[in-house]
Amino acid sequence: MLISLPNTGSTDRNRSIYCMRRIAFVAVWIFLMLKLRSFFFEPIYSVNAMRSVALHNAPTISQQITKYNAAKLVLNEDLFGPLKNDSVVIVVQVHTRVTYLSYLIGSLAQAYGISTVLLIFSHDYHDKDIKKLVETIDFCLVMQIFYPYPIHKHPKCLQNTLKSP
Repeated sequence: MLISLPNTGSTDRNRSIYCMRRIAFVAVWIFLMLKLRSFFFEPIYSVNAMRSVALHNAPTISQQITKYNAAKLVLNEDLFGPLKNDSVVIVVQVHTRVTYLSYLIGSLAQAYGISTVLLIFSHDYHDKDIKKLVETIDFCLVMQIFYPYPIHKHPKCLQNTLKSP
């Protein structure tokens, strides 16, 4: 024999609690997906904003060049001593061809009496790889100087030069 139980509404309450939990879970899940999407796919700052912050905080290449030229740093002075009045000075104009420069440095390393020479590299283009290559020279005194207004950093200077008669 079946006895009917009184309806207390607990099943309706359980169903509504289940629906509320499900809605809350879906809302939290959507919120997290939107946050993760913005984290992975949308930058917090625009590229221009990040560049302006970097430019204000970091010294410009022109400032670095001015500082480096003012230091008049002679490399390998500890190995070969200070420059003498009768020392030979060789100046090499450097642009962007690292391979050619490495061949030149290799041939200069084999030259007779190169240890008494001051080798000056004059750069008209700021390239970190070339600068590092020159800093590896260990067979003579070395100095690097940089042209303060390179064409790749001051294109208007070239345009003004070409326009003038």
